[in-house]
Amino acid sequence: MRILEWALVVTQLAAAAAWAWPAQRDARLRLGWAVLLAGLLVLQPVLEGYRWQLWGLYASGALLAGSQLRRGRSRLAGSSLALLVLLCAAPPLLFPVPHLMPPTGPYAVGVTTFAITDPVRKEIYSDNPLDARAVLVQVWYPAVPAPGAQRGPWLDQVELLAPIISRAIKMPGFLLDHLKYGKTNSYPNAPIISAPAQLPVVHFSHGWDSFRTQSTFLMEELASHGYVVVSTEHPYGAVGTIMPDGRILAHNRAILPRGAPADVYHAAAMRQAGQWVGDVQLVLEHLRTLPQTEPGNQLAGRLLLERVGITGHSNGGGAALEFCSRIPQCGAYIGFDPWINPVSEPARRTGLAQPALFLFSDRKSLTGWNPEENQEQFAQVRPNLRGPTLLLTLRNSGHYDFADLPLLSPLAPLLGLKGSIEGERALTIVRALSVAFFDEYLRHQPQLLLQNPTAAFPELYNSSD
Repeated sequence: MRILEWALVVTQLAAAAAWAWPAQRDARLRLGWAVLLAGLLVLQPVLEGYRWQLWGLYASGALLAGSQLRRGRSRLAGSSLALLVLLCAAPPLLFPVPHLMPPTGPYAVGVTTFAITDPVRKEIYSDNPLDARAVLVQVWYPAVPAPGAQRGPWLDQVELLAPIISRAIKMPGFLLDHLKYGKTNSYPNAPIISAPAQLPVVHFSHGWDSFRTQSTFLMEELASHGYVVVSTEHPYGAVGTIMPDGRILAHNRAILPRGAPADVYHAAAMRQAGQWVGDVQLVLEHLRTLPQTEPGNQLAGRLLLERVGITGHSNGGGAALEFCSRIPQCGAYIGFDPWINPVSEPARRTGLAQPALFLFSDRKSLTGWNPEENQEQFAQVRPNLRGPTLLLTLRNSGHYDFADLPLLSPLAPLLGLKGSIEGERALTIVRALSVAFFDEYLRHQPQLLLQNPTAAFPELYNSSD
C-alpha cells in the first residue's frame, strides 16, 4: 500500500479507538478528528490516485468523520467501527499497487520500446495469411537519467492490457486496474552510459500467455550491472500485444491445442518454439544493423552481439534452449523452469555446448504446470549438456516465482502464481544467480557463488540429487 493509503487506515483506526475516550467529549478534539479524516479523504485520491480497492476506506472514513460531530458514543460502537475499518482495508492490502525491488547494481536503468517487422517471415497465427511477422521489443540498459526524470510504468497502456491479464487468470476485468499506478525503477529513453564503449547483451523470452515485462525485476537487475537486456514480446503467444499503431494482437489459444493427441500437441509446440527462435534471430539482427539503419539510435554500435546471453521462462525457456542448440551466437543459457515439450528432437539430441544454468520450480501450480512431467522430458536433454552446467531447483517454489507476478498480491499462492517460498526471497536468489552466471561466462569474471550456490542459498538444491 502507498503512504496515504496507510494513513487512511491508521487514522481511521485511531479515530475509532478514540471513540469512547473521555477526552473526546471536547468538541474541538472531535472537530480535529473530523477535519483530519476529511482532509485525507480528499488528499489521497488527488495525490496518489483513486483505485476501486479503496471504496470501502472512503466510505468508512466518511462515516467516521461524520460520527465525530455526534455527541453520543460508546466502546461497543468504537469497536464496531474499528472492525469495519479493518474489513475495508482488506481489498487494498490484498491487491496493492506493485512495488518492484530496487536493483542492486551501480548503474541507473534506462528503458526503451520499439516494434520490428520481419521483411521475410509471414505471420502463421493471424487470420490474414499476408500479415508479416512483427514483434514488440523492450530494452533495459545502464543509463544516466536527467535530474528529475520520472520512472516508467510497469505496464504500458495498462488500461488495455490489465483487463486482458485479469481475464487470463480468470478474474474480473476491472480487478487489476490499479496496475496503472505501478512504477518500475527504469527511466524511459534515458541517456545510455558513455563507458564502457561496448556492453554485453542478454535476450529474454517470456512464458506462454505472458508478456515482455513479466520479469522486470531481473531485467532491471542485469541492466544495473552493465548489461543491455532485450525482452521480445511474441505476439499471439503473449497474453496480448498492443502494437504502436494501436492494433491489439490477442492471445491465440489454438496455437497449443489442449486435449489433442500427444504427437499433435508436440508438433504444435515445436512450431510455436520455432517461430520464437526466429523472433530472437530477427531482434538480434536488427540490433546488429543499427549502426547502418539507425545511426542516431543510442544503442547503435554499443552492443556486444558476437556472444549473447540467452534466457527465458517456461515456453520462453524452451525456445531459448532451442535457439542455443542451433545458433552459436548464444554464449550462455539460463532457463527459468524451461518448458521442454516444444524443444525439437534434434535439439534434445544435440543438447548444448554453451554454459547453462537450469533453475526449476518444485511445486505443481493451479495453472496446470507439473514439474514431474517436465523433468521426464528434460531427462532426454540432460545427458547432452556438454558445457559447464548448473542444474538447480528452488525449494517450495511455483512456476511463476521467477517473475514479478507473485508480488501482485498476497493471494498469489491461491491464484497459482507462486509457491510457499517468500516472494522477494525467491527473486533475490534468481537475481544473484543470473548476474553471477553471466558475469562468469559473458564477462569472464570468476564468481565464487557458482562454485557452491546451495551453500549460499539453502533454498536451492541440486536437481540431479
